[in-house]
Amino acid sequence: MIETVGVALKRIFGRQNIEVFPVYILTPNVTSTPIAWFDELAPKIQEDALARLKSLLAQCSFPIAKPTVLVDSQSSMEFAAAKINQFAKSCNASLVLLPKQAKSSLRRFVVGSFAEAMLNHSRVSLLTINPQPLAEARTRRRCLVPVDLESQDCMQTVDRIIEKLVGFSVEILFLNSMPANQSKLHWSNAHRVFDSQKVMETRLAEEKDRRNKLLDELVKRAKSRGIKSKGLLSVVLASPRDVIISTAQEMSSSFIVMASRGEFSGSLFAGSVTRSVIRNAQCPVWSLPTASFF
Repeated sequence: MIETVGVALKRIFGRQNIEVFPVYILTPNVTSTPIAWFDELAPKIQEDALARLKSLLAQCSFPIAKPTVLVDSQSSMEFAAAKINQFAKSCNASLVLLPKQAKSSLRRFVVGSFAEAMLNHSRVSLLTINPQPLAEARTRRRCLVPVDLESQDCMQTVDRIIEKLVGFSVEILFLNSMPANQSKLHWSNAHRVFDSQKVMETRLAEEKDRRNKLLDELVKRAKSRGIKSKGLLSVVLASPRDVIISTAQEMSSSFIVMASRGEFSGSLFAGSVTRSVIRNAQCPVWSLPTASFF
């Protein structure tokens, strides 16, 4: 897992100098300790965990800072996520890296995942990586950036992403998923019921042209900052998550960058596209809080 983290960092940051602060958090759930006994046993558990962490990090092939073991007597992942966020703020971290842990659908349905808890509340960018070994970084790295062209803060969010990627020697692929099903486009019921097939095809063509022009504008913004880029418009029946994941694989993307509004979706049945991509993507996913989250 440690070397997977190293490959992920190299894949995204290349030769840039970064400072890594290893941190591990102990909770009653992690240690399988009854809450009533946890506070008493915590100092010894923390000492043992720190020793194991140092031994594990001795295998690293990349520079790291002194490791830290945090202790939280709460069992909730939300509290643990808050603790990590506080630590990130204390060391002025610009990014929190989280290895994903596979869970069954039922377990995630009931208790969620720590990555999702972090996504709910983090004011810092998150980078999630798959625990499976990653291939070495490409000579020319590609970054897939899915965009919601209907969002009011789309341009502002893209500008933040471009700003983050300046100097990364990376090619940006802006992706927009357009539903092939006309009922999912924002047209009135009257148009859908009374327009002929030819008129509907014309409307779809106009919509494609409108979105391609918006993608061209994003490409121009990236190129004005010296970043090679191009726009991709996908017109399919598949879900946005499937389009993003399949496109990342087809284009050999080194990583995916997505905006996160940070709100807690609340419902067990609902979830954002960002959360869904984090759960299922094979490559690293870098989620950036949007400006509206602050």
